[in-house]
Amino acid sequence: MKKKAKKYVGFSLIEGAVATFIVMVGMLAVVQLMTASLRSSFNSREQQIAVMLSQEGSELVKNVRENNWAQAQGSFSNFPSAGDYRIDAASGTISNSSSKRLYLDNGNFMYTHTSAGSTATKFQRKITLSFPGATAVVTSEVIWNRSNDDFPSLTNCTTLNQCVYTTSTLSKWGE
Repeated sequence: MKKKAKKYVGFSLIEGAVATFIVMVGMLAVVQLMTASLRSSFNSREQQIAVMLSQEGSELVKNVRENNWAQAQGSFSNFPSAGDYRIDAASGTISNSSSKRLYLDNGNFMYTHTSAGSTATKFQRKITLSFPGATAVVTSEVIWNRSNDDFPSLTNCTTLNQCVYTTSTLSKWGE
């Protein structure tokens, strides 16, 4: 009578190690993909906030012009001379200050240049005014995550170097 060979069922130690290695490589790839996706999501969020803050700066200056017109003043009567400034939604005035840092007001969740009762953010905003002819050119520039407070030139202002800007040309109304 013939003896039947014994069959061993299961994995050998080498097969188990190879399977574990393959699973670990797959898990590492998934974790790296999730990390990159999360980082990209945070960067997109910061870019979106910066774009909105830049647009808000231009709109706030436009609002000063419209209020001047509504009060029967000259369109640019409350505007300072050409230069770099800042503006807040709360005050509605264009002011000159070396600090362009924006803070998140803990009470009403608005961005402001006032640090009292607010949380410092990574964003800074600068409003630049110029007056070619009978118009006012308003440039609102926002930077974030920068190690220094230097705003780059507008030609170097891109989302890659964490800078965005909005330019508006305002005309004189009713004059």
